[in-house]
Amino acid sequence: MKSGHTSTNVLGSAYDTKSKRLSITFKGMRTYVYSNVPKKIYTDLRNAESKGSYVNKHIAYAFEYSRVI
Repeated sequence: MKSGHTSTNVLGSAYDTKSKRLSITFKGMRTYVYSNVPKKIYTDLRNAESKGSYVNKHIAYAFEYSRVI
């Protein structure tokens, strides 16, 4: 699912409830998949006024991730 708010850095995000994986696509088409993310984090990301700031504060350094090539 893509979010309803616009962002200068985040193009979209998707969450898999079963695996608790959060995928975030940034400008430049870089996509990162974060592991073991609670659904509340995804919900809060979708509702954040600044998605880029939310990612930096609550996701980027808090969860293991891999870059999708």
